Amino acid sequence: MSQISPVWGLLISGTILCVVVWVNIIAPRIRRYRLRYPSEAAFIVKENGKLKKAKELRVPAASEASIELEHEPKLKFESEEISFGFFGEVGEKPEPTSYFNDFVREGTSKSGSPGNNPAHFVDRKANYHITRKQVFTPGNSYTLGFKLATAKRGRYPVRWYYFTDEGEGRVGKDLTLIVE
Repeated sequence: MSQISPVWGLLISGTILCVVVWVNIIAPRIRRYRLRYPSEAAFIVKENGKLKKAKELRVPAASEASIELEHEPKLKFESEEISFGFFGEVGEKPEPTSYFNDFVREGTSKSGSPGNNPAHFVDRKANYHITRKQVFTPGNSYTLGFKLATAKRGRYPVRWYYFTDEGEGRVGKDLTLIVE
């Protein structure tokens, strides 16, 4: 039986060490970094009977409005909860009151509200939460919509997060709702 030379032993040990460091330390950190902004997002606007995407959407003040959004994941992730709302002061900013999905023709994910679905709730900062596991994959588009109660005029950046077992990711950081 022949022995492995010390050079080969060092080379094999170094390769194994590099693989272990990559798999256990570097790759998870890169994934968590990419999960900070896991999707590209836009408002869906109906113009002349056609659907278009926009980064800004205008709605009237002191009224009810419906908005629809779409996002396209940049990487695969499994969400355990969605949080949607707007940055601003409670009572001044638009507040989501219920959820809908016009893409769904019929089914339990067509619509919901905190009053009729235990997986839906609104927190003290007026952000709408939906607790449900869902896998999002690149190459697909996902839609969701909300009915809003608008109050004061202003520009309100979207606050949209997905919570995963690997951390949270913000979607739509460049989306703004303009209340006029």
